[in-house]
Amino acid sequence: GDATNISWIEGKVTGPGLDLTPRLDIVLGDDFTTVVGRVEAGTLDLDELQSRLAPAPETAVANWFVGVARAAAGTPMWSPPPELAAEVQLSAREVLTTGHRIERVSANVSLAGQKLDVREIRAALGSGRISGEATVDYTEDPPRWTTDLDAVEIPASVLLAPDAPKLASALNTTLSGQIDFAGRVTPRPEDAMKMLSGQLKLGAGAGSLLTEPVIGDQISKFVGQYAPAWRELAFSALDAELRVQDGQVLFDRFLLSGETQVRVGGMVSLEGRCDYRLDLVCRLLPATNVGSLQPVVEFLRDDDGTFPFAVRVTGPARKPKVQIDFDALQNRAEKRGRDEIEDAVEDAVKGLWDKLKGKN
Repeated sequence: GDATNISWIEGKVTGPGLDLTPRLDIVLGDDFTTVVGRVEAGTLDLDELQSRLAPAPETAVANWFVGVARAAAGTPMWSPPPELAAEVQLSAREVLTTGHRIERVSANVSLAGQKLDVREIRAALGSGRISGEATVDYTEDPPRWTTDLDAVEIPASVLLAPDAPKLASALNTTLSGQIDFAGRVTPRPEDAMKMLSGQLKLGAGAGSLLTEPVIGDQISKFVGQYAPAWRELAFSALDAELRVQDGQVLFDRFLLSGETQVRVGGMVSLEGRCDYRLDLVCRLLPATNVGSLQPVVEFLRDDDGTFPFAVRVTGPARKPKVQIDFDALQNRAEKRGRDEIEDAVEDAVKGLWDKLKGKN
């Protein structure tokens, strides 16, 4: 049959989550609809739009890589009709999504066969920049989405704030690297988290980390006069490779380099529990007082004068349990003590460790 051509050349579309000025050519056929043109947006609130397109939520959660809403069981989410095709240039003053305000956004959006492609994404996040592409495949059940983004000098306080507010306020640096994720479009947050996978490769130059808001003050008490340097830990570089799978963020590599080196291995679950290990190497000055360790500090130093020790962090990420590996330190001190002055220090070291660990 004949097709109908419509040109949308003026007017706005406004509503919850929307403030759009479309300039579109629309062709309506018996079994197809095509849309070509340009859309300019003042504010585009994707979280609000999702809540409107999804069934009425019972609860909602959002984090920086996926926002989902719990819906009544068996109620389908919106998906584009198979006969709809589109090719649109999108620009927006700001896009609100998963707790972030992304500004000066531009992208090319295409839809064909219920597959959505968002290409040539360019945007500002804080004082940094993001670029890349994203897809949603509505032919799969549930629909599958992917993101492939490059981040350049994004402030950690901006990038991490929605998901890790304590770390975001404590980490002072800018992050650059790759952020790649895949998941499923689902109204149930627990299902979305289970099906989420991805990888982050991020790096940073010089910066600082306020350690006590993140893991408490136990290490500060442990290192005596070195505590001020630990509380506000300066670093010259950050190198991180994180992997997301099975509802967990896995630390494949996380290294802070500087006068104190910190290496992290383990995991933090998306449900808020943690189990990871910190391996620290402090470059203590000869005169540095390390509190209760002072009597045996010389037996704990490496040949280059550094002081290595390990810390285990477990439990709820909001208030984790922090345990210094005293057994490894005791073994190290006793071994080095025996090597240097035979067995004379062994009993003294054991007595000191019993006091440090609260034994009688």
